[in-house]
Amino acid sequence: MQHASQFLPAALLERAKRMARISSMLKSALTPELSAHVWFAGIEGDTAQLLTDSGSWVAPLRFQQQLLLERLNGVMNGPTCTRISIRVVPEGLPANS
Repeated sequence: MQHASQFLPAALLERAKRMARISSMLKSALTPELSAHVWFAGIEGDTAQLLTDSGSWVAPLRFQQQLLLERLNGVMNGPTCTRISIRVVPEGLPANS
């Protein structure tokens, strides 16, 4: 059986690995309870995009915004993020990933 990486461009695989590292780093900066409800979705311009499964997690994430920006900018090899956008997506998010 062939591995999926044989069919994907190297740049795409590297981007997926980078996003997984960033997501893991961001989750490690949060409490276990909060990290179970947040996912890193990417970066648009100077804004880091986060997803959460409930509106009740938006305020706790906002309180952690400065810490998350510092951690994120510490691992980025490019433009600096100055904002975090949090979107609530109640269905279809992976469980504890």
